[in-house]
Amino acid sequence: MLHRPALMRLHGLPSAAIESLLTDLVQRGIVIQPARGPAAPDPGDQMLWDLLACRADLRLVTGDRALLAAPDMAGRVISPARFVMIRGL
Repeated sequence: MLHRPALMRLHGLPSAAIESLLTDLVQRGIVIQPARGPAAPDPGDQMLWDLLACRADLRLVTGDRALLAAPDMAGRVISPARFVMIRGL
């Protein structure tokens, strides 16, 4: 999906960086049981808030402006551009 032309224009990553990112995600992936977190800005995103409430070391990478602006998870919800900058991709 990250190789779709429209998405590639948005993220601007070369194929090698996409493969590296996906490999990193798979290697670091975990399975957790969500706990009830604070109310999400959009009820449809509650499962994401619940997952973030499980562990303080979790981060959500999203372009959703409402989630990025929500004070409940400030610093734990980051934009894709910020994620790429942090990861050095």
